[in-house]
Amino acid sequence: MVEQIIQQALQDCSNVKYQVEYIHYEYSYIKSHCDFEFSGKNDLGVMEVKSVGNNTSIASCPFDNWFDQLHYQMGLAK
Repeated sequence: MVEQIIQQALQDCSNVKYQVEYIHYEYSYIKSHCDFEFSGKNDLGVMEVKSVGNNTSIASCPFDNWFDQLHYQMGLAK
C-alpha cells in the first residue's frame, strides 16, 4: 500500500520508473528488484520502500539488512 501511495504521488514525473529489475551484465542469475528508479541527465537513483506491519511499531532506525539490500540494488544499477 505504501508503494502505491508513493507511485501515485510521483505519477506525473517523467524521470521515474516503478518496479525495476536489475540484472548483472555478465552473470544473468544475479538480479535485484527495486521499487523506484529516478534518472537524470548524468545520474541514476534508486528508492526501496519499507513499511512495518499493522501490529509492529515504527522502527527507531533502519535495519542493517535494509541498507544491505539498497547497496546491492545500487551496485547492480551502476
